[in-house]
Amino acid sequence: MRDCSLVVVLRGDLRLDLDTLVIHACHAGLGTLEDITGFELDAWQEHQYSTVVLECTGEDALVRMESLALGVGLSCFLVRDARRRAVALGLGPGMDLWRVTGRLQVWQRGDDASDDPVVVH
Repeated sequence: MRDCSLVVVLRGDLRLDLDTLVIHACHAGLGTLEDITGFELDAWQEHQYSTVVLECTGEDALVRMESLALGVGLSCFLVRDARRRAVALGLGPGMDLWRVTGRLQVWQRGDDASDDPVVVH
Protein backbone atom coordinates (compact mmCIF):
# COMPACT_ATOMS: atom_id res chain seq x y z
CA MET A 1 0.00 0.00 0.00
CA ARG A 2 1.27 3.45 -0.89
CA ASP A 3 1.32 6.28 1.62
CA CYS A 4 -0.82 9.14 0.38
CA SER A 5 0.72 11.91 2.47
CA LEU A 6 2.83 14.72 1.16
CA VAL A 7 5.66 15.34 3.63
CA VAL A 8 7.56 18.57 4.17
CA VAL A 9 10.72 18.39 6.27
CA LEU A 10 12.01 21.61 7.84
CA ARG A 11 15.35 22.17 9.54
CA GLY A 12 14.92 22.52 13.28
CA ASP A 13 18.36 24.01 13.80
CA LEU A 14 17.62 27.23 11.91
CA ARG A 15 16.08 30.04 13.90
CA LEU A 16 13.98 31.60 11.16
CA ASP A 17 10.84 33.65 11.66
CA LEU A 18 7.55 31.85 11.13
CA ASP A 19 6.80 33.70 7.87
CA THR A 20 10.07 32.48 6.33
CA LEU A 21 9.48 28.90 7.49
CA VAL A 22 6.00 28.88 5.99
CA ILE A 23 7.34 30.18 2.67
CA HIS A 24 10.02 27.46 2.59
CA ALA A 25 7.45 24.77 3.50
CA CYS A 26 5.06 25.93 0.75
CA HIS A 27 7.89 26.05 -1.76
CA ALA A 28 8.91 22.47 -0.88
CA GLY A 29 5.34 21.20 -1.11
CA LEU A 30 4.56 22.91 -4.40
CA GLY A 31 7.88 21.85 -5.92
CA THR A 32 7.11 18.25 -5.03
CA LEU A 33 3.57 18.46 -6.41
CA GLU A 34 4.92 19.63 -9.75
CA ASP A 35 6.84 16.35 -9.97
CA ILE A 36 4.03 13.91 -9.14
CA THR A 37 1.56 12.64 -11.68
CA GLY A 38 -0.78 9.77 -12.26
CA PHE A 39 -1.50 7.44 -9.39
CA GLU A 40 0.38 9.45 -6.74
CA LEU A 41 -1.44 12.69 -7.55
CA ASP A 42 -4.84 10.98 -7.76
CA ALA A 43 -4.30 9.15 -4.47
CA TRP A 44 -3.15 12.33 -2.70
CA GLN A 45 -6.20 14.21 -3.94
CA GLU A 46 -8.56 11.36 -3.02
CA HIS A 47 -7.15 11.29 0.53
CA GLN A 48 -8.02 14.94 1.01
CA TYR A 49 -4.54 16.33 0.42
CA SER A 50 -2.96 15.02 3.61
CA THR A 51 0.27 16.89 4.39
CA VAL A 52 2.60 16.29 7.33
CA VAL A 53 5.37 18.65 8.47
CA LEU A 54 8.40 17.01 10.10
CA GLU A 55 11.62 18.36 11.57
CA CYS A 56 15.21 17.28 10.95
CA THR A 57 18.45 18.22 12.68
CA GLY A 58 20.35 20.00 9.93
CA GLU A 59 21.37 20.46 6.33
CA ASP A 60 23.22 17.14 6.07
CA ALA A 61 20.05 15.28 7.09
CA LEU A 62 17.99 17.05 4.40
CA VAL A 63 20.53 16.34 1.67
CA ARG A 64 20.80 12.70 2.79
CA MET A 65 16.99 12.31 2.70
CA GLU A 66 16.86 13.82 -0.79
CA SER A 67 19.45 11.30 -1.96
CA LEU A 68 17.52 8.40 -0.37
CA ALA A 69 14.25 9.60 -1.91
CA LEU A 70 15.76 9.82 -5.38
CA GLY A 71 17.31 6.37 -4.88
CA VAL A 72 13.94 4.74 -4.17
CA GLY A 73 12.06 6.72 -6.82
CA LEU A 74 10.12 9.12 -4.60
CA SER A 75 9.24 12.57 -5.85
CA CYS A 76 11.12 15.22 -3.92
CA PHE A 77 12.06 18.88 -4.03
CA LEU A 78 14.93 20.45 -2.06
CA VAL A 79 14.59 24.15 -1.21
CA ARG A 80 17.69 26.29 -0.80
CA ASP A 81 17.64 29.81 0.62
CA ALA A 82 19.48 32.88 -0.67
CA ARG A 83 22.63 31.66 1.10
CA ARG A 84 22.36 28.34 -0.80
CA ARG A 85 21.60 26.42 2.41
CA ALA A 86 19.23 23.47 2.17
CA VAL A 87 16.30 24.60 4.33
CA ALA A 88 13.33 22.38 3.43
CA LEU A 89 12.51 19.19 1.57
CA GLY A 90 9.22 18.11 0.06
CA LEU A 91 8.60 14.38 -0.41
CA GLY A 92 5.82 12.97 -2.53
CA PRO A 93 3.44 10.12 -1.81
CA GLY A 94 4.88 6.64 -2.16
CA MET A 95 5.58 3.27 -0.57
CA ASP A 96 9.02 4.21 0.73
CA LEU A 97 8.10 7.58 2.19
CA TRP A 98 8.54 6.61 5.82
CA ARG A 99 11.71 4.65 5.05
CA VAL A 100 13.23 7.94 3.88
CA THR A 101 11.99 10.09 6.78
CA GLY A 102 12.74 7.47 9.43
CA ARG A 103 11.84 8.52 12.94
CA LEU A 104 11.69 12.25 12.44
CA GLN A 105 9.51 14.14 14.87
CA VAL A 106 6.55 16.28 13.91
CA TRP A 107 7.72 19.88 13.52
CA GLN A 108 7.03 22.11 16.50
CA ARG A 109 7.61 25.81 16.90
CA GLY A 110 9.71 26.66 20.01
CA ASP A 111 7.81 27.86 23.09
CA ASP A 112 4.40 27.95 21.45
CA ALA A 113 4.61 24.30 20.42
CA SER A 114 1.69 22.08 21.26
CA ASP A 115 1.48 18.32 21.34
CA ASP A 116 -0.81 18.39 18.34
CA PRO A 117 0.85 17.20 15.14
CA VAL A 118 1.08 19.60 12.24
CA VAL A 119 -1.12 17.73 9.78
CA VAL A 120 -3.14 19.54 7.15
CA HIS A 121 -6.14 17.97 5.43
